[in-house]
Amino acid sequence: MAEPRRFGEYFLDGDYVGWKDALRDALQNEISDDEKARYDTQYLPSYALHVALKFTGITKNEIDHPRAPEPLRPFEVPREFVIEHEHSKRFGSLIKLTDRLLAVDQDLMDVIESLEPGLHQFWPIDIKHADGTPAPKAYFGMRIRQFIDSFRPDQSPTESWTGETGTYYIFDFTRKHCAALSVSKADIGSAHLWRERKLRSPALLLSDELVSRIKEKELRLPNVHQLNEI
Repeated sequence: MAEPRRFGEYFLDGDYVGWKDALRDALQNEISDDEKARYDTQYLPSYALHVALKFTGITKNEIDHPRAPEPLRPFEVPREFVIEHEHSKRFGSLIKLTDRLLAVDQDLMDVIESLEPGLHQFWPIDIKHADGTPAPKAYFGMRIRQFIDSFRPDQSPTESWTGETGTYYIFDFTRKHCAALSVSKADIGSAHLWRERKLRSPALLLSDELVSRIKEKELRLPNVHQLNEI
């Protein structure tokens, strides 16, 4: 599944309330000098960027780590989001917010948890319209905590992907190009929802079982295309 790029049903146009205030307070009172120096996050802009990169788990210290990344700390998770410009009257079961944070509704969270209980990180996020009225349903911020290296560029036509030095992207998110991307069934194993370590687009990968359960419940997601399992 590719992340939505245009504002609408799956990508809300707005910003967080109180998130940077919480980060500023943590920077002053909770983050050690050693951690600030290690990640060069002595100032709020660099620290906010560091935390935002954690939303997708693409910070180098985590993407190269063999195990799942640590959960976001309580002061790192956004708690409130205000929609500044309306682009759609309905919201998907999975939506993207500012800084590529993903949020899911209760039904989708329950489906994911039924297949991979306790693996991914979820927390309530209060989404409101500009006039203060709440979103039509409850949402939960989600951090995917499973990274797999299953993409096989040497077994995928070069016209379907681009990239070098171990970081790859699909050439174009179409059914045709997705079907040409080869992923190792053995490396995927029993995973149901994950990000690839080297293949950065498509951004999310879902198992056939997860997609089947999503369809059964008639949940709305951005386009999902089948890859080539080998």
